Amino acid sequence: MKKLKTRNEWIGCNRKCRFFGDKIEAYSYDHWCFVKKINGKVIFNDYNYSQTTRKHQWEIKSLLKKLGIKIDIIVYISKSLTKTSFEEYSLYYFYDKAINLIVKNNTKRIRSQTKLENIKEIEKIKKLIKECKKIGANFCIKKILSIYKYHKRTRDNKEYFLKNLKNKIIIDTEGKRFIVIELFSNYRVRLKCINNGAKYVANINNLKKEYKICKLSTLLCA
Repeated sequence: MKKLKTRNEWIGCNRKCRFFGDKIEAYSYDHWCFVKKINGKVIFNDYNYSQTTRKHQWEIKSLLKKLGIKIDIIVYISKSLTKTSFEEYSLYYFYDKAINLIVKNNTKRIRSQTKLENIKEIEKIKKLIKECKKIGANFCIKKILSIYKYHKRTRDNKEYFLKNLKNKIIIDTEGKRFIVIELFSNYRVRLKCINNGAKYVANINNLKKEYKICKLSTLLCA
């Protein structure tokens, strides 16, 4: 990063990254702010927006260290960092991560060591949430519940897949046979047709419904 002679400003990465020392603000491509002082605290947005922006973030982190400016809170927001975006979106990442760990800890197959590590991580996240709330961040209960439902559904689908679908044979209404290969995403599974070897993707919820309605004709063990 190069300091301008006339102003308290640093530029780098072919003038695509800027840091304003007076305001303590950093910008990528002059529009996406990722460092800002909000209510007396230096906030650093470490969201991985792109490869080039990631490079800009590394440059500014190094500069802040050289200037002796301490980062108080690191957040992960896709939007440009402003007082409004911080207040509305900064807690989403932390709640999402914490709830995911809580859901994982409630599964039967988790190891005791992993469970303890998750509990420690949850405590760290709780402290970060408190720090963010002190300077204006807020998050409604509806959003928290929607995140919980998403992770619970994801975990339930994975458990259902391992218990009832993995390496099982599915017979459709036309009599074609499919073997379930893997969980493709949070709610989809990848199937392979035994007749011709072609691969397909199916919604796990549809398979669950069909399985409940016709146990013998729709979903049979290999």
